[in-house]
Amino acid sequence: MSLSLEGIGAILSTEDGITKIVRLIPGGPADKSGLLKVNDKIVGVASLPENDIEDVRDWRIDEVVRLIRGPKNTKVRLEVIPNSSPDNILGRVIEITRGLVKLEDQAAKKKKVEIYKPNKSYNIGVIDLPAFYMDFDAFSRNQFNYKSSSKDVRNLLRELKEEQVDGVILDLRGNSGGSLYEAYSLAKLFIGKGSIVQVMESNGSIQPLGHTRGIQNYDGPVMILVDKLSASASEILAGAFQDYKRGLIVGSNTFGKGTVQRLENLSYGQLKFTEQKFYRVSGKSTQNLGVIPDINLPYVFDSEEVGEMALENSLPYDDISSLEYEPFNSTSNIEMIQSFSKKRVSDSNLNEYIKDQKIQSRIELDKKLIPVNYLVRKSEKKAQEEKRLFIENRFRVSVGLKPYLNFQEFLDADPEELNEFSEKMVLEEAARILIDQINFNKPKRLSSSDFR
Repeated sequence: MSLSLEGIGAILSTEDGITKIVRLIPGGPADKSGLLKVNDKIVGVASLPENDIEDVRDWRIDEVVRLIRGPKNTKVRLEVIPNSSPDNILGRVIEITRGLVKLEDQAAKKKKVEIYKPNKSYNIGVIDLPAFYMDFDAFSRNQFNYKSSSKDVRNLLRELKEEQVDGVILDLRGNSGGSLYEAYSLAKLFIGKGSIVQVMESNGSIQPLGHTRGIQNYDGPVMILVDKLSASASEILAGAFQDYKRGLIVGSNTFGKGTVQRLENLSYGQLKFTEQKFYRVSGKSTQNLGVIPDINLPYVFDSEEVGEMALENSLPYDDISSLEYEPFNSTSNIEMIQSFSKKRVSDSNLNEYIKDQKIQSRIELDKKLIPVNYLVRKSEKKAQEEKRLFIENRFRVSVGLKPYLNFQEFLDADPEELNEFSEKMVLEEAARILIDQINFNKPKRLSSSDFR
Protein backbone atom coordinates (compact mmCIF):
# COMPACT_ATOMS: atom_id res chain seq x y z
CA MET A 1 0.00 0.00 0.00
CA SER A 2 3.01 2.31 0.38
CA LEU A 3 4.02 1.42 -3.21
CA SER A 4 7.55 0.32 -2.35
CA LEU A 5 8.02 -3.21 -3.70
CA GLU A 6 11.56 -4.43 -4.39
CA GLY A 7 12.23 -7.39 -6.66
CA ILE A 8 10.87 -8.29 -10.10
CA GLY A 9 7.26 -7.41 -9.23
CA ALA A 10 5.45 -10.72 -9.76
CA ILE A 11 2.95 -12.64 -7.64
CA LEU A 12 3.65 -16.38 -7.72
CA SER A 13 1.78 -19.56 -6.84
CA THR A 14 2.51 -23.25 -7.25
CA GLU A 15 0.54 -25.94 -9.05
CA ASP A 16 1.58 -29.60 -9.37
CA GLY A 17 5.10 -28.64 -8.27
CA ILE A 18 5.46 -25.88 -10.90
CA THR A 19 5.78 -22.20 -9.98
CA LYS A 20 3.33 -20.03 -11.97
CA ILE A 21 2.90 -16.30 -12.51
CA VAL A 22 -0.43 -15.27 -10.96
CA ARG A 23 -0.08 -11.53 -11.42
CA LEU A 24 2.41 -8.93 -12.61
CA ILE A 25 2.61 -5.80 -10.47
CA PRO A 26 1.83 -2.84 -12.76
CA GLY A 27 4.94 -0.70 -13.15
CA GLY A 28 7.27 -3.42 -11.84
CA PRO A 29 10.38 -4.70 -13.65
CA ALA A 30 8.65 -7.86 -14.92
CA ASP A 31 5.68 -5.89 -16.22
CA LYS A 32 7.88 -3.31 -17.94
CA SER A 33 10.11 -5.95 -19.52
CA GLY A 34 7.18 -7.59 -21.34
CA LEU A 35 8.99 -10.94 -20.96
CA LEU A 36 6.52 -12.54 -18.52
CA LYS A 37 2.78 -13.11 -18.74
CA VAL A 38 0.16 -14.40 -16.31
CA ASN A 39 0.14 -18.23 -16.15
CA ASP A 40 3.72 -18.51 -17.47
CA LYS A 41 5.69 -21.19 -15.58
CA ILE A 42 9.08 -20.64 -13.93
CA VAL A 43 11.10 -23.88 -13.96
CA GLY A 44 14.61 -22.55 -13.41
CA VAL A 45 16.28 -19.66 -11.57
CA ALA A 46 19.79 -18.21 -11.41
CA SER A 47 19.81 -15.59 -8.64
CA LEU A 48 22.88 -13.96 -10.25
CA PRO A 49 23.75 -13.81 -13.98
CA GLU A 50 27.03 -15.69 -13.44
CA ASN A 51 25.30 -18.55 -11.57
CA ASP A 52 24.06 -21.71 -13.23
CA ILE A 53 20.30 -21.99 -13.57
CA GLU A 54 18.86 -24.26 -10.89
CA ASP A 55 15.92 -26.49 -11.80
CA VAL A 56 13.16 -25.45 -9.36
CA ARG A 57 10.50 -27.98 -10.36
CA ASP A 58 8.94 -29.45 -7.20
CA TRP A 59 10.57 -26.81 -4.99
CA ARG A 60 8.61 -25.09 -2.24
CA ILE A 61 7.41 -21.70 -3.44
CA ASP A 62 9.19 -19.81 -0.63
CA GLU A 63 12.49 -21.33 -1.80
CA VAL A 64 11.81 -20.22 -5.38
CA VAL A 65 10.94 -16.72 -4.16
CA ARG A 66 14.15 -16.59 -2.12
CA LEU A 67 16.17 -17.16 -5.30
CA ILE A 68 14.21 -14.65 -7.38
CA ARG A 69 14.30 -11.86 -4.80
CA GLY A 70 17.33 -9.63 -4.47
CA PRO A 71 18.57 -6.05 -4.20
CA LYS A 72 17.45 -3.54 -6.80
CA ASN A 73 19.64 -3.04 -9.88
CA THR A 74 20.80 -6.68 -9.76
CA LYS A 75 19.89 -9.19 -12.45
CA VAL A 76 18.12 -12.54 -12.18
CA ARG A 77 17.85 -15.17 -14.92
CA LEU A 78 14.69 -17.25 -15.21
CA GLU A 79 13.91 -20.30 -17.30
CA VAL A 80 10.30 -19.77 -18.32
CA ILE A 81 7.78 -21.96 -20.10
CA PRO A 82 5.26 -19.57 -21.73
CA ASN A 83 1.59 -20.31 -21.15
CA SER A 84 1.24 -20.64 -24.92
CA SER A 85 3.86 -23.41 -25.05
CA PRO A 86 2.36 -26.85 -25.82
CA ASP A 87 4.56 -28.77 -23.34
CA ASN A 88 6.27 -28.40 -19.97
CA ILE A 89 9.69 -29.67 -20.99
CA LEU A 90 11.77 -26.91 -22.58
CA GLY A 91 11.67 -23.27 -21.58
CA ARG A 92 13.40 -20.10 -22.70
CA VAL A 93 15.85 -18.16 -20.55
CA ILE A 94 15.13 -14.49 -19.83
CA GLU A 95 16.96 -11.90 -17.75
CA ILE A 96 15.24 -9.25 -15.64
CA THR A 97 16.84 -6.44 -13.65
CA ARG A 98 15.35 -6.27 -10.17
CA GLY A 99 14.09 -2.88 -9.10
CA LEU A 100 11.79 -0.80 -6.96
CA VAL A 101 8.17 -0.32 -7.96
CA LYS A 102 8.13 3.44 -7.58
CA LEU A 103 5.14 5.40 -6.34
CA GLU A 104 4.58 7.20 -9.62
CA ASP A 105 4.50 3.90 -11.52
CA GLN A 106 1.46 2.75 -9.53
CA ALA A 107 -0.24 6.13 -9.06
CA ALA A 108 -3.56 6.87 -10.76
CA LYS A 109 -3.18 8.22 -14.30
CA LYS A 110 -5.62 9.65 -16.82
CA LYS A 111 -6.03 9.61 -20.57
CA LYS A 112 -8.86 10.16 -23.02
CA VAL A 113 -10.57 8.11 -25.70
CA GLU A 114 -12.39 9.79 -28.59
CA ILE A 115 -15.31 7.99 -30.22
CA TYR A 116 -16.88 9.40 -33.37
CA LYS A 117 -20.57 8.86 -33.98
CA PRO A 118 -22.50 10.05 -37.07
CA ASN A 119 -24.04 13.01 -35.23
CA LYS A 120 -21.56 13.65 -32.43
CA SER A 121 -17.99 13.16 -31.24
CA TYR A 122 -17.63 11.84 -27.67
CA ASN A 123 -14.67 12.45 -25.38
CA ILE A 124 -14.37 9.79 -22.63
CA GLY A 125 -11.91 10.15 -19.75
CA VAL A 126 -10.11 7.03 -18.49
CA ILE A 127 -8.59 6.85 -14.99
CA ASP A 128 -6.20 3.93 -14.63
CA LEU A 129 -5.91 2.89 -10.97
CA PRO A 130 -3.46 -0.03 -10.49
CA ALA A 131 -3.78 -0.13 -6.65
CA PHE A 132 -5.53 1.40 -3.63
CA TYR A 133 -2.55 3.11 -2.05
CA MET A 134 -2.02 5.42 0.91
CA ASP A 135 1.04 6.82 2.67
CA PHE A 136 0.13 5.72 6.19
CA ASP A 137 3.29 7.19 7.72
CA ALA A 138 2.50 10.69 6.45
CA PHE A 139 -1.17 10.25 7.38
CA SER A 140 -0.28 9.25 10.96
CA ARG A 141 1.91 12.37 11.23
CA ASN A 142 -1.14 14.49 10.24
CA GLN A 143 0.53 15.72 7.07
CA PHE A 144 -2.09 17.36 4.89
CA ASN A 145 -0.54 16.47 1.54
CA TYR A 146 -0.10 12.74 2.11
CA LYS A 147 -0.18 10.58 -1.02
CA SER A 148 -3.32 8.49 -1.58
CA SER A 149 -5.32 7.01 -4.44
CA SER A 150 -8.52 8.87 -3.51
CA LYS A 151 -6.74 12.24 -3.49
CA ASP A 152 -5.11 11.54 -6.84
CA VAL A 153 -8.38 10.36 -8.42
CA ARG A 154 -10.21 13.41 -7.06
CA ASN A 155 -7.64 15.69 -8.71
CA LEU A 156 -7.87 13.76 -11.99
CA LEU A 157 -11.67 14.00 -11.91
CA ARG A 158 -11.39 17.76 -11.47
CA GLU A 159 -9.08 17.96 -14.49
CA LEU A 160 -11.37 15.79 -16.61
CA LYS A 161 -14.40 17.91 -15.68
CA GLU A 162 -12.48 21.02 -16.76
CA GLU A 163 -11.70 19.26 -20.04
CA GLN A 164 -15.47 18.65 -20.41
CA VAL A 165 -15.38 14.91 -20.93
CA ASP A 166 -18.72 13.20 -21.62
CA GLY A 167 -18.09 10.41 -19.10
CA VAL A 168 -15.42 8.62 -17.06
CA ILE A 169 -14.13 5.03 -17.08
CA LEU A 170 -12.47 3.92 -13.83
CA ASP A 171 -10.09 1.15 -14.93
CA LEU A 172 -9.51 -1.38 -12.11
CA ARG A 173 -8.13 -4.17 -14.28
CA GLY A 174 -5.24 -5.90 -12.51
CA ASN A 175 -5.94 -3.93 -9.30
CA SER A 176 -5.51 -6.48 -6.49
CA GLY A 177 -6.69 -4.07 -3.78
CA GLY A 178 -4.94 -2.33 -0.92
CA SER A 179 -6.29 0.10 1.65
CA LEU A 180 -9.91 -0.49 2.71
CA TYR A 181 -10.06 3.15 3.82
CA GLU A 182 -9.17 4.20 0.29
CA ALA A 183 -11.86 1.95 -1.18
CA TYR A 184 -14.70 3.75 0.57
CA SER A 185 -13.02 7.16 0.20
CA LEU A 186 -13.01 6.55 -3.56
CA ALA A 187 -16.63 5.44 -3.49
CA LYS A 188 -17.55 8.70 -1.78
CA LEU A 189 -16.20 10.67 -4.76
CA PHE A 190 -18.84 9.11 -7.01
CA ILE A 191 -21.65 8.11 -4.61
CA GLY A 192 -21.50 10.74 -1.86
CA LYS A 193 -23.10 9.68 1.40
CA GLY A 194 -23.99 6.12 2.35
CA SER A 195 -22.50 2.84 3.52
CA ILE A 196 -20.05 1.19 1.12
CA VAL A 197 -19.30 -2.21 2.67
CA GLN A 198 -20.19 -4.41 5.64
CA VAL A 199 -17.40 -6.07 7.62
CA MET A 200 -18.09 -9.22 9.64
CA GLU A 201 -15.71 -10.03 12.51
CA SER A 202 -14.78 -13.57 13.53
CA ASN A 203 -17.29 -13.34 16.44
CA GLY A 204 -20.16 -12.67 14.00
CA SER A 205 -20.57 -8.94 14.68
CA ILE A 206 -21.18 -6.81 11.57
CA GLN A 207 -20.03 -3.22 11.11
CA PRO A 208 -21.06 -1.07 8.11
CA LEU A 209 -18.40 1.31 6.78
CA GLY A 210 -19.14 4.47 4.87
CA HIS A 211 -20.11 8.11 5.21
CA THR A 212 -23.28 9.49 6.77
CA ARG A 213 -22.64 12.83 5.06
CA GLY A 214 -20.95 13.71 1.81
CA ILE A 215 -21.29 15.15 -1.65
CA GLN A 216 -20.35 13.69 -5.01
CA ASN A 217 -17.15 15.07 -6.47
CA TYR A 218 -18.26 13.65 -9.80
CA ASP A 219 -21.93 13.14 -10.61
CA GLY A 220 -21.60 12.46 -14.34
CA PRO A 221 -21.74 9.13 -16.21
CA VAL A 222 -19.19 6.61 -14.97
CA MET A 223 -18.23 2.98 -15.58
CA ILE A 224 -15.90 0.56 -13.77
CA LEU A 225 -13.76 -1.75 -15.92
CA VAL A 226 -12.65 -4.99 -14.18
CA ASP A 227 -11.02 -8.33 -14.98
CA LYS A 228 -10.22 -11.60 -13.18
CA LEU A 229 -7.27 -9.96 -11.39
CA SER A 230 -9.41 -7.19 -9.83
CA ALA A 231 -9.57 -8.23 -6.17
CA SER A 232 -10.34 -7.24 -2.60
CA ALA A 233 -10.78 -3.43 -2.38
CA SER A 234 -11.47 -3.32 -6.14
CA GLU A 235 -14.38 -5.71 -5.59
CA ILE A 236 -15.69 -3.62 -2.70
CA LEU A 237 -15.76 -0.51 -4.91
CA ALA A 238 -17.24 -2.34 -7.91
CA GLY A 239 -19.85 -4.03 -5.69
CA ALA A 240 -20.89 -0.67 -4.21
CA PHE A 241 -21.26 0.86 -7.69
CA GLN A 242 -23.40 -2.09 -8.76
CA ASP A 243 -25.62 -2.05 -5.67
CA TYR A 244 -26.12 1.72 -5.78
CA LYS A 245 -26.71 1.51 -9.56
CA ARG A 246 -24.18 4.34 -9.91
CA GLY A 247 -22.58 2.96 -13.05
CA LEU A 248 -22.12 -0.19 -15.10
CA ILE A 249 -19.53 -2.82 -14.21
CA VAL A 250 -17.91 -4.07 -17.41
CA GLY A 251 -15.34 -6.83 -18.01
CA SER A 252 -15.17 -10.30 -16.46
CA ASN A 253 -15.93 -11.88 -13.10
CA THR A 254 -13.51 -10.50 -10.53
CA PHE A 255 -11.07 -12.51 -8.37
CA GLY A 256 -13.44 -13.28 -5.47
CA LYS A 257 -11.33 -12.27 -2.45
CA GLY A 258 -13.82 -11.22 0.22
CA THR A 259 -11.76 -11.96 3.33
CA VAL A 260 -9.12 -10.25 5.50
CA GLN A 261 -6.05 -12.03 6.83
CA ARG A 262 -3.70 -11.17 9.71
CA LEU A 263 -0.21 -12.43 10.54
CA GLU A 264 0.60 -13.53 14.09
CA ASN A 265 4.24 -14.03 15.11
CA LEU A 266 5.18 -17.43 16.51
CA SER A 267 8.41 -18.57 18.18
CA TYR A 268 9.39 -19.82 14.71
CA GLY A 269 7.70 -18.27 11.68
CA GLN A 270 4.25 -16.72 11.45
CA LEU A 271 0.65 -17.89 11.44
CA LYS A 272 -1.71 -16.32 8.90
CA PHE A 273 -5.42 -16.57 9.68
CA THR A 274 -8.65 -15.08 8.38
CA GLU A 275 -10.30 -12.64 10.80
CA GLN A 276 -12.87 -10.70 8.73
CA LYS A 277 -15.18 -11.10 5.76
CA PHE A 278 -16.57 -8.43 3.44
CA TYR A 279 -20.21 -8.07 2.40
CA ARG A 280 -21.80 -5.60 0.02
CA VAL A 281 -24.55 -3.20 1.14
CA SER A 282 -27.00 -5.54 -0.62
CA GLY A 283 -25.83 -8.34 1.70
CA LYS A 284 -24.01 -10.26 -1.05
CA SER A 285 -20.48 -11.47 -0.45
CA THR A 286 -17.59 -10.86 -2.83
CA GLN A 287 -15.99 -14.10 -1.61
CA ASN A 288 -15.39 -16.80 -4.23
CA LEU A 289 -17.92 -15.53 -6.82
CA GLY A 290 -16.43 -12.06 -7.03
CA VAL A 291 -18.44 -9.30 -8.68
CA ILE A 292 -20.33 -10.44 -11.76
CA PRO A 293 -20.16 -7.69 -14.42
CA ASP A 294 -23.30 -6.11 -15.83
CA ILE A 295 -21.79 -6.49 -19.30
CA ASN A 296 -19.22 -9.15 -20.12
CA LEU A 297 -16.30 -8.01 -22.25
CA PRO A 298 -14.34 -11.00 -23.62
CA TYR A 299 -11.36 -8.78 -24.48
CA VAL A 300 -10.24 -8.52 -20.81
CA PHE A 301 -8.23 -11.16 -18.95
CA ASP A 302 -10.36 -14.03 -17.66
CA SER A 303 -9.14 -17.47 -16.58
CA GLU A 304 -10.74 -20.35 -14.71
CA GLU A 305 -7.31 -21.15 -13.26
CA VAL A 306 -7.07 -17.77 -11.48
CA GLY A 307 -9.26 -16.61 -8.61
CA GLU A 308 -10.27 -17.41 -5.06
CA MET A 309 -12.52 -20.22 -6.24
CA ALA A 310 -9.50 -21.94 -7.83
CA LEU A 311 -7.68 -22.03 -4.48
CA GLU A 312 -7.86 -25.10 -2.27
CA ASN A 313 -10.05 -24.76 0.85
CA SER A 314 -11.24 -21.22 0.08
CA LEU A 315 -14.18 -20.04 2.19
CA PRO A 316 -17.55 -20.42 0.44
CA TYR A 317 -19.86 -17.66 -0.77
CA ASP A 318 -22.72 -16.63 1.52
CA ASP A 319 -24.87 -13.58 2.13
CA ILE A 320 -26.35 -11.55 5.00
CA SER A 321 -29.13 -8.99 5.44
CA SER A 322 -29.13 -5.93 3.23
CA LEU A 323 -28.62 -2.41 4.55
CA GLU A 324 -30.96 0.46 3.74
CA TYR A 325 -29.47 2.60 0.96
CA GLU A 326 -30.61 5.00 -1.75
CA PRO A 327 -29.72 3.82 -5.27
CA PHE A 328 -29.31 5.95 -8.37
CA ASN A 329 -31.01 5.33 -11.71
CA SER A 330 -27.84 5.19 -13.83
CA THR A 331 -27.96 1.56 -14.94
CA SER A 332 -31.35 0.89 -16.50
CA ASN A 333 -31.70 -0.57 -20.01
CA ILE A 334 -28.78 -2.93 -19.31
CA GLU A 335 -30.16 -5.61 -21.64
CA MET A 336 -30.29 -3.22 -24.58
CA ILE A 337 -26.80 -1.83 -23.91
CA GLN A 338 -25.56 -5.41 -23.54
CA SER A 339 -27.04 -6.43 -26.90
CA PHE A 340 -25.37 -3.48 -28.67
CA SER A 341 -21.99 -4.41 -27.19
CA LYS A 342 -22.42 -8.09 -27.97
CA LYS A 343 -23.10 -7.28 -31.61
CA ARG A 344 -20.00 -5.07 -31.88
CA VAL A 345 -17.78 -7.64 -30.12
CA SER A 346 -19.06 -10.59 -32.18
CA ASP A 347 -17.99 -8.80 -35.36
CA SER A 348 -14.43 -8.09 -34.14
CA ASN A 349 -11.29 -9.98 -35.11
CA LEU A 350 -10.02 -9.81 -31.52
CA ASN A 351 -13.06 -11.71 -30.24
CA GLU A 352 -12.47 -14.56 -32.70
CA TYR A 353 -8.79 -14.63 -31.75
CA ILE A 354 -9.58 -14.93 -28.02
CA LYS A 355 -12.15 -17.67 -28.65
CA ASP A 356 -9.67 -19.67 -30.74
CA GLN A 357 -7.01 -19.30 -28.03
CA LYS A 358 -9.38 -20.52 -25.31
CA ILE A 359 -10.50 -23.53 -27.35
CA GLN A 360 -6.89 -24.55 -28.06
CA SER A 361 -5.89 -24.07 -24.41
CA ARG A 362 -8.83 -26.21 -23.29
CA ILE A 363 -7.86 -28.99 -25.71
CA GLU A 364 -4.31 -28.98 -24.35
CA LEU A 365 -5.40 -28.81 -20.69
CA ASP A 366 -7.90 -31.67 -21.11
CA LYS A 367 -5.20 -33.95 -22.44
CA LYS A 368 -4.39 -36.30 -19.55
CA LEU A 369 -1.95 -38.73 -21.20
CA ILE A 370 1.50 -38.12 -22.69
CA PRO A 371 2.89 -40.67 -25.19
CA VAL A 372 6.06 -42.42 -24.01
CA ASN A 373 7.13 -42.88 -27.63
CA TYR A 374 9.45 -39.95 -28.35
CA LEU A 375 8.60 -39.66 -32.05
CA VAL A 376 4.85 -39.63 -31.35
CA ARG A 377 5.31 -37.03 -28.62
CA LYS A 378 7.49 -34.91 -30.92
CA SER A 379 4.86 -35.10 -33.66
CA GLU A 380 2.07 -34.03 -31.27
CA LYS A 381 4.18 -31.13 -30.01
CA LYS A 382 4.81 -29.95 -33.57
CA ALA A 383 1.07 -30.14 -34.37
CA GLN A 384 0.24 -28.03 -31.29
CA GLU A 385 2.87 -25.46 -32.21
CA GLU A 386 1.54 -25.23 -35.76
CA LYS A 387 -2.01 -24.72 -34.48
CA ARG A 388 -0.88 -21.98 -32.06
CA LEU A 389 1.10 -20.28 -34.82
CA PHE A 390 -1.86 -20.49 -37.23
CA ILE A 391 -4.20 -18.84 -34.69
CA GLU A 392 -1.67 -16.10 -33.97
CA ASN A 393 -0.84 -15.34 -37.59
CA ARG A 394 -4.46 -15.38 -38.78
CA PHE A 395 -5.25 -12.64 -36.27
CA ARG A 396 -2.11 -10.64 -37.00
CA VAL A 397 -2.82 -10.63 -40.73
CA SER A 398 -6.46 -9.61 -40.11
CA VAL A 399 -5.34 -6.46 -38.25
CA GLY A 400 -2.49 -5.57 -40.59
CA LEU A 401 0.43 -6.93 -38.55
CA LYS A 402 3.32 -8.95 -39.98
CA PRO A 403 2.91 -12.74 -39.42
CA TYR A 404 5.56 -14.77 -37.62
CA LEU A 405 7.78 -16.95 -39.79
CA ASN A 406 7.95 -19.81 -37.27
CA PHE A 407 6.94 -20.78 -33.73
CA GLN A 408 10.26 -19.76 -32.20
CA GLU A 409 9.86 -16.25 -33.60
CA PHE A 410 6.42 -16.15 -31.94
CA LEU A 411 7.91 -17.20 -28.56
CA ASP A 412 10.73 -14.66 -28.80
CA ALA A 413 8.54 -11.77 -29.99
CA ASP A 414 8.03 -8.60 -27.98
CA PRO A 415 4.35 -8.72 -26.90
CA GLU A 416 4.07 -4.92 -26.71
CA GLU A 417 2.89 -4.51 -30.32
CA LEU A 418 -0.10 -6.81 -29.83
CA ASN A 419 -0.75 -5.56 -26.29
CA GLU A 420 -1.12 -1.99 -27.55
CA PHE A 421 -3.60 -3.09 -30.20
CA SER A 422 -5.64 -5.14 -27.69
CA GLU A 423 -5.63 -2.30 -25.16
CA LYS A 424 -6.97 0.09 -27.77
CA MET A 425 -9.79 -2.35 -28.59
CA VAL A 426 -10.68 -2.78 -24.90
CA LEU A 427 -10.91 0.93 -24.12
CA GLU A 428 -12.77 1.78 -27.33
CA GLU A 429 -15.45 -0.84 -26.66
CA ALA A 430 -15.70 0.21 -23.00
CA ALA A 431 -16.13 3.81 -24.18
CA ARG A 432 -18.86 2.79 -26.64
CA ILE A 433 -20.70 0.98 -23.82
CA LEU A 434 -20.47 4.10 -21.66
CA ILE A 435 -21.80 6.22 -24.53
CA ASP A 436 -24.79 3.89 -24.83
CA GLN A 437 -25.31 4.29 -21.08
CA ILE A 438 -25.11 8.10 -21.44
CA ASN A 439 -27.75 8.10 -24.17
CA PHE A 440 -30.14 5.90 -22.16
CA ASN A 441 -29.67 7.14 -18.59
CA LYS A 442 -29.18 10.38 -16.73
CA PRO A 443 -27.60 9.69 -13.30
CA LYS A 444 -29.78 10.78 -10.36
CA ARG A 445 -30.21 9.44 -6.84
CA LEU A 446 -33.71 8.03 -6.39
CA SER A 447 -35.85 9.21 -3.48
CA SER A 448 -38.40 7.14 -1.59
CA SER A 449 -41.19 8.66 -3.69
CA ASP A 450 -39.64 7.15 -6.82
CA PHE A 451 -40.51 3.65 -5.51
CA ARG A 452 -44.24 4.30 -5.04
